[in-house]
Amino acid sequence: MPKYTEWYEGCLDEFYEGKSGYLYTLEEHESIAPLKGIKYAFHSKENVRVRSVEYIENVYRKLLEYEEKGELIIVQFKDIPDRMREKNHKWLTEVLNLEEVFSSTEEYPMFLKARFPEAWQEVCNNRINKTE
Repeated sequence: MPKYTEWYEGCLDEFYEGKSGYLYTLEEHESIAPLKGIKYAFHSKENVRVRSVEYIENVYRKLLEYEEKGELIIVQFKDIPDRMREKNHKWLTEVLNLEEVFSSTEEYPMFLKARFPEAWQEVCNNRINKTE
């Protein structure tokens, strides 16, 4: 079952409230394969016929509806166990410490720096301590 984990307070709302989109259902095809590194995502090197399309006016509300029907698990930030938060924090500090991420002004690194200030501060402090 798909699971959405909210890695900071208000993440689900920030990304999906008021946003619209389309949900495509495809015909089965032998070329469809899981996309490496992204759960529940797939790709195909060949064209695949679309069986149906659903317009979703408010993705946030639709996700809550899926959760209510038992078709999706939403783990809110407040419910994430400490061990999972620590694991995520460790991963974030490793990513933020990479020179190409640390020095970048691109959108994704800036997003990580803004949304995970504790990890970002730890990386900055570690870099200062290494130079001393």
